[in-house]
Amino acid sequence: MKKMNFFVMALLCLCTMAIGFVACSDDDDNSTVPNLGTPPYEAVSGKYNVTTSGSPYESIELGASGNYIVTLSGGSYALSAQTALESGRSGNRLLTNRTAQTRATQDGYFVYGTFTSLGNGRYQLEDFGTITLTTGTDGQVSGITVDSDRYGSATVTVQKEETMTDSGMTNALCRTWRFERAHYVSTDLETGESEEETELPNEGPESAEEVLFSKSGTYLVAYNDGSLEMARWRWRDEAAGTFYYTWEETWRDEDYATITFSGNTAVVYEVYEEDGYRAETWYYLSTDVIAESPEEPQEPEQPLPSDESPVARVFGDKLIKSVGDDNYFYENGFLVRIAEDDDPESEGTFFHYNYVTGAEGPDVYTMDDSELEQTATLGENGFVASVQHEMYDCTTTFEYDAEGHITHIVEGREEREYELTWENGDLVQVTRWHYDEYPIEKSTYLYTYSDQPSNGIMRFYKDYNIDLDVVEEFYYAGLMGVSTKHLIETETSISHDFVIRYVWTDHDVTKYSDSEPNGRVDYTFSFYE
Repeated sequence: MKKMNFFVMALLCLCTMAIGFVACSDDDDNSTVPNLGTPPYEAVSGKYNVTTSGSPYESIELGASGNYIVTLSGGSYALSAQTALESGRSGNRLLTNRTAQTRATQDGYFVYGTFTSLGNGRYQLEDFGTITLTTGTDGQVSGITVDSDRYGSATVTVQKEETMTDSGMTNALCRTWRFERAHYVSTDLETGESEEETELPNEGPESAEEVLFSKSGTYLVAYNDGSLEMARWRWRDEAAGTFYYTWEETWRDEDYATITFSGNTAVVYEVYEEDGYRAETWYYLSTDVIAESPEEPQEPEQPLPSDESPVARVFGDKLIKSVGDDNYFYENGFLVRIAEDDDPESEGTFFHYNYVTGAEGPDVYTMDDSELEQTATLGENGFVASVQHEMYDCTTTFEYDAEGHITHIVEGREEREYELTWENGDLVQVTRWHYDEYPIEKSTYLYTYSDQPSNGIMRFYKDYNIDLDVVEEFYYAGLMGVSTKHLIETETSISHDFVIRYVWTDHDVTKYSDSEPNGRVDYTFSFYE
């Protein structure tokens, strides 16, 4: 038989093998609704239509399971759930891939992926950028600030689309589902002969992978070739589990399917008759069970462990208390805050370690008071491989040797590149290229050391002419490589022909140079007892 292209895979009727391939009639009461728990982003979920004229975006939708849909200008169509039905059938199927009009790239109108919360109404959208939600005096989201290098940054006003009323069926359906398999049965109505076929994930180039239903009436199918299809859905008979769907701008009375549930699976059934044949399809979907009941309290965020401290790897048991104007605060050996005020309750830069607490989001990120400052991705060695600096919208990357010393830095803020040379555990040469100069400026610095142990003191900009701005904060968290063994004694600039001499005490460093022969205290430091 020629397989009817419905979802291209099985998507909608969630039934177990015990249920079998039995269609649900309109008269059935689909009352067995599983308690799948509340998806993690139910509270913020919704479709936010952009009302700002000239915006590159038409809508931003956050799904309850943590998937987003951004509709670029020109990609939506107006269709109300209350629009009247027209007779007939469109010929489309529930999971059909209609020559994929959209892709998760900048060439399409729809962008789809996962998102995670960064706190304070800010969300990281996979392969897109970040958005920040703002609320009006009524507590409802009224604006969104988009920060995206790829698609364009903008601050827009939005209006949340009306959502469906909560009910057992609606709450069960509205989430992201994984495609498990599809079963097709084609019957010759004249002879009664049937042919059957089962399709598993990834068996075709346009196989469905995920399906998203939202309370805003959005219905999206993501395929394994990266293409997307967007449609609309609404209940036909909620008690019977039947719902309409449309890929076009018209609701048709014969374009509907039936959904049944069993545990954390769902089966969608659709039947279609044409030219003397009946084509039946069962789509099998699954989802994660979030909790035993929506009212069950979630486990609190796990505390930082006491035996995995990255700070101990760099600083041992001699924790830095202050350097210059900065004061450092720890929890179970993890740096949790940097603040100018030594009051432990004062504001400052806060560190979040998702890679050890198990929370979703970047490996490590910092918040400057209430604003996201930067996010870090760790390499296999446990040190920072890259840092995205939100204020400057740039990325800094790091490479390390086998001992954990930084050997190469590409700093995005000032377009600089650094090569670091180490001998016997000390950094002896830094070569810097400054790419925003023409011709490209190259500077070389040589370093000698005293016999004094460094105890982890290593200020990249102050002592080594490596301008990392606040990215350097990750060093004090033990995440930016191993420090020098000893304290610097001299720095010689080959390019600019000057020498700086360092004299250290237990609490400060004084620098001497031709321009300051009497020396000056450059900064102070202290350690916790």
